[in-house]
Amino acid sequence: MKEERYLRRDSHINKAFNLTYASWLILPRTLLMDMPIKWQEKFVKLLDEYNESVADLAPDYELQLYVQAKQSGKFTKLPQAYCNYRHPQHMDVCDIRCFSQSTLNDNL
Repeated sequence: MKEERYLRRDSHINKAFNLTYASWLILPRTLLMDMPIKWQEKFVKLLDEYNESVADLAPDYELQLYVQAKQSGKFTKLPQAYCNYRHPQHMDVCDIRCFSQSTLNDNL
């Protein structure tokens, strides 16, 4: 039987990163803002729990991360829809199947 720490490493987070070598997960704020309110509440609650859990482990660094976009294998400008969080272009992500109201209710 595998130890707990090895089971966690082979679990959902690694599957979400697929087979990439990425060390960071960066999400566009504009898409998160367009998610249903209940989903946003759950997301922020989980982020808060994470921050509380790692507060003593994470060094107090000031990080600067840069996001680059590729299209057809070539670097390109980031789409404005992901950059302008103060005046976002509404993306209507609530219509995406995985965020339908019935799916949200099932997961609450």
